[in-house]
Amino acid sequence: MIATLSASSMTTDAAALHELVSSEESARREQWNAIVLVRTRWEGEAVRALLKLTSLPTDWDGDGSPPPDARVVEAAIRFLAVVAELGLGHLPQPHVVPLSGGGVHFEWAVGARQLQVAIFPDAPADFLRVQGRAVVDQGLLSLTAWEQIRALFAWLTPAAA
Repeated sequence: MIATLSASSMTTDAAALHELVSSEESARREQWNAIVLVRTRWEGEAVRALLKLTSLPTDWDGDGSPPPDARVVEAAIRFLAVVAELGLGHLPQPHVVPLSGGGVHFEWAVGARQLQVAIFPDAPADFLRVQGRAVVDQGLLSLTAWEQIRALFAWLTPAAA
């Protein structure tokens, strides 16, 4: 599956770009002039949700927070690709929300189990595992640590492990 995500679909010519009110907004639009290859439907939907977050206005939360910045979104897309490479095509689409301070938060739920991953602009990513109402564990997460990510998702989806 290929999701085409292009700035050209938002603005079609250079003259229109120059008329934008804010150079920050212009830069945000131009940064997504790329094609993102996705392996599963849930991954494609999660990437779309991430990209929608980039158009949030500054102060979207009433506390002055910026929308997720390019570094956070790029790291999140790479993280989703690593998760998709696990081969869990049946994995549900994660709930994707912005975090105060410019981060993003993913939440997957399978039965009574939840896996939450938060990616921050200036801090390490972290995870939280919940069973029912009880926190199982939490900690730092390297977004490229294949074995750690595989273990988290094997816990989330024990039938697939």
